[in-house]
Amino acid sequence: MTSAVQVKNLSVTYHGHTALENISFDASPQQLVGIIGPNGAGKSTLIKAMLGMVRKNHGEVTVFGKSISKVRKQIAYVPQRSMIDFDFPVLVEDVVLMGSYPHLKWWKRPGKNERKQALDSLTQVGMIDYRKRQIGELSGGQQQRVFLARALAQGGDILFLDEPFAGIDISSENIIIELLGKLRDEGKTIFVVHHDLSKVDKYFDSLMLLNKTLIGFGEKEKVFQPELVSRAYNGNIALLSDKDGKVVVTG
Repeated sequence: MTSAVQVKNLSVTYHGHTALENISFDASPQQLVGIIGPNGAGKSTLIKAMLGMVRKNHGEVTVFGKSISKVRKQIAYVPQRSMIDFDFPVLVEDVVLMGSYPHLKWWKRPGKNERKQALDSLTQVGMIDYRKRQIGELSGGQQQRVFLARALAQGGDILFLDEPFAGIDISSENIIIELLGKLRDEGKTIFVVHHDLSKVDKYFDSLMLLNKTLIGFGEKEKVFQPELVSRAYNGNIALLSDKDGKVVVTG
C-alpha cells in the first residue's frame, strides 16, 4: 500500500537553534494522527516544514508517493486561530469559499458549484445559519468550525490542523472531533496538533510523540506508553493507570 505521507530525515534550524532534527515517519492512509509533545517541541514547525511554509535544512516529504508541489491541491491546512486576523471584515461564507481557490484558474471567480460546496461544508460543521455573519463576531469554537469548513470546501485528501481545540467550547470540540472521525472513515488522512493528553486515547488512531526529535510514531497503544511520554516531556509528565485500568495523566 502506498503511504499517505512519508517524511525522511527532515530537519529545521531557526537562527542557529535546532527546531527539528532528522524526523522520519511513514503514515498510512485513512488515519487520524495526533501530534503531541511539550511546548517548543516543534509540532507546528513540523507541519509548516512539511507544507513548505518554513524552510527545512534537509529532508524529503512525499504525499501518495509524489512531491508536495505536485499534490498541493489535495492538501488542506487549518492554522492556529492565534495566527489569523479576525478583525479583517469578511463574511463567514466568503471565508469558506476561499477553500475553492486552489482549484480555480487565477482569472476565474468562484461560481455556482463552488458556492454550493461552501454552503454544504458549512452545513457539515453546523454553521450554515451564520453564513452572513462577520467572522470576527463569532466565538472561538465557531471560528474554528468555519475554518474547518473551508478545508472541507477545498476537498483535500490530507488535512493538517494546528491545535484546533485550543480555546474553544466543548460543544465545538465534540462537533469537530466527530466530523474528523467521519472524514477519516471516508478515506481522509488527518494530522492534528494536540495538547490535551487526557483525550488522545479517545481521539486518535495513531500518535506522533515529538520533542525536536521523533520519540515515537505509530499505533496509539504502542506510542502512548509511560516511558515514551516521560522522555518526550522531559520527565515532567507521567502516565498512570487507575483502578479501572484507565490511563491517567499526571504532572
